[in-house]
Amino acid sequence: MIPFYDRKRTVAVDEIVRLEGSGNYTNFFLKDGTKMLVSRTLKEYETLLDGQAFVRVHKSCIVNLGYVRKFYVKKEGELELMDGQQVKISRRRAQTFIDRIREFQPAALS
Repeated sequence: MIPFYDRKRTVAVDEIVRLEGSGNYTNFFLKDGTKMLVSRTLKEYETLLDGQAFVRVHKSCIVNLGYVRKFYVKKEGELELMDGQQVKISRRRAQTFIDRIREFQPAALS
């Protein structure tokens, strides 16, 4: 359940492509192209999604590993999502991402 405007919207976890934090708000990007702004922090959602197919790749971004198309090892920490978006990976979180994507989707590494 995601609080969205004056109601709560049910969103399946596998519909979430990525989450981006902006201060005390989080933007949800869904696979159907919908973007939802929620008044909760990214840290709260990181805790809720822990142990699932999500990994925090930057201080302001969590991605769903199921939507990672490619991970560019030669570029300095960048990945491409199924919707074509490019997402930077911080140096500090790169190894955690690599470990998780190897378990989840080995074909994404290039």
